[in-house]
Amino acid sequence: MVYLIVKDIMRREPFAMEDELATTLRAKMRELDLRSIPVVDDEGKLVGVIGRKDLLRVTSGKSMILVKGIASPPIVTCSPDSTIEEVAREMIEKDVAMIPVVKENFLLGFLTIEDVLRVVSERKPERGKISVSEVMSKEVEICSPEDSLTKVWTRMEETGFSGFPVLRDGKLVGIVTRKDIIESGSIRLELESEKGRFRNPPKVKRVMKHPVITLKQEDTIEKAKEIMLSKKIGRIPVVDNKGKLVGIVDREDILRAYLGMKRV
Repeated sequence: MVYLIVKDIMRREPFAMEDELATTLRAKMRELDLRSIPVVDDEGKLVGVIGRKDLLRVTSGKSMILVKGIASPPIVTCSPDSTIEEVAREMIEKDVAMIPVVKENFLLGFLTIEDVLRVVSERKPERGKISVSEVMSKEVEICSPEDSLTKVWTRMEETGFSGFPVLRDGKLVGIVTRKDIIESGSIRLELESEKGRFRNPPKVKRVMKHPVITLKQEDTIEKAKEIMLSKKIGRIPVVDNKGKLVGIVDREDILRAYLGMKRV
């Protein structure tokens, strides 16, 4: 097999300049639907990365803050000559969804988990027949439509999960993600409020997505992958034949299965 390497498929843009306004970058990331983006200096050297969570620090009182004021050091980088499978495994092990591509610390581009999942699945089509039930998480963090967004956000921070199925009386009625909460502006507004708390905090039902895209336990990871890439979603609830929630599967689960990696 001829191995694809990073420079064959990496994205060369967009990226952020460290001296641009964070508010400008926030609008760009929202328009392009990016979860994170690399940051460079005037010479084109990588100085950090910015994710959606970092942009929560851009409040009305800090509207002139520059990108370099909120960027975080990259957790991991890769070489343009790394193989796609090497990068895929690094993404799983380091729990990142974007890896900057550098040479002598100059940014050449970046790869997202979607880019990697698309290529790995094409190179290992035989693994696509694995059933969702074999790779899904059976212990699912859930929430109610009546839960406050603040409460759910806190639980996301505590658990590390970025999306919760929403249940009412045991029935799946929606799904809420970190992206939904950030884009609602509720968390940023709460950070700006005098007491850091709304008198009537907004609830999950205000921002949750419904009806919910679901999978059956017998569906294949190939089907799950196709839905995730085409719909640009990161996780899908799994239900039984009666529509009862029995698990959830995300991009990392699918990529791990294609790579033959076991859940730690």
